[in-house]
Amino acid sequence: MAERVQGEATKLGLEVVRFAARDYGGARLDDYHQGQAVGVMNYWVYFNSRPVPQPADLVIFDDAHLAE
Repeated sequence: MAERVQGEATKLGLEVVRFAARDYGGARLDDYHQGQAVGVMNYWVYFNSRPVPQPADLVIFDDAHLAE
């Protein structure tokens, strides 16, 4: 799902970084922390990953598939 969100956001011209387990950090994490890019990640990454993405001013959770 995060890949689909990233693709759609990119089509709209948004600066987006997708965080996945063991697939983030460095410059992409900096861009997110400095508000230069929108972070897209699943629940697990947001709450359980290391290094932890700092809380954002706005977080939108889509849990439509969580109940499945």
